Amino acid sequence: MICMVYTLMDVCDMLTLSLRMGWEWLFALMPYGEPWKERRRRFTKHFHPMNVSSYQPNAIKAVHEMLPSLLETPENFRKISAQ
Repeated sequence: MICMVYTLMDVCDMLTLSLRMGWEWLFALMPYGEPWKERRRRFTKHFHPMNVSSYQPNAIKAVHEMLPSLLETPENFRKISAQ
């Protein structure tokens, strides 16, 4: 069994990097607290495993539309992924 152990420094580095990249909205990289709880609630409500079949076609369509732009101008990742 392989397992990773994250030190406090690793966590701090990930949080700092996420802020520098403008990913403060991404709850997976947020420090635990009320803003994190609210985003987690919203995510769980809309992306429940039992609802996959309802949003999967839209996700696939969005990826197919996004990839050509991303391949052409990868430096615009943030702008392209926000559409």
